[in-house]
Amino acid sequence: QKFDVNFDDPSVREIVNKQMGEALRLHRCRMHQHYKSLGVDKKGSPPKDIADAPWAEICDWFESEEFKKLSEKNSTNIKEKVINHRGGAKSFAVYYEEDKAKKMERAAAREAAGEVDTPEDVDREEGRIEFYRRMHYNEEKGWISPLAEDNYVKMLELQDTPPVEGKKPMTEDEICVE
Repeated sequence: QKFDVNFDDPSVREIVNKQMGEALRLHRCRMHQHYKSLGVDKKGSPPKDIADAPWAEICDWFESEEFKKLSEKNSTNIKEKVINHRGGAKSFAVYYEEDKAKKMERAAAREAAGEVDTPEDVDREEGRIEFYRRMHYNEEKGWISPLAEDNYVKMLELQDTPPVEGKKPMTEDEICVE
């Protein structure tokens, strides 16, 4: 035995679940591509590696109203997307959540090692505005679109705007939503 993996550890479970979820998503995508390529007798033409009974269930799912509504919603969302990012198939939000989780892991590791975060450490942590820049800007190619650059400039302007008297300055989260 090469590895002794503790599947009771929440971080191990999370990693395994993410990997298996991605494998399942890719498998469903391949099955749907095969399904769409078929003519009239879809249930009678399973892929080579799928038995008839599971394929019939997959076909039933693809023909269900629930799947059709979900598929239509996803198609609409993709068509309405105004700005792409450099992250490929993963959504911007997924990248942000993964980055946030990595930051928390690094902080926990520093704390476990007895290290204390200094104000400089906190300042070095990337905020949402810089995360937006990283996901929409490439050092060699520049901005992914003029709109992405305009949004970033507006965020910086809002960040530099002095707060209205008696009000707190806007947080990066509020600026990104704005």
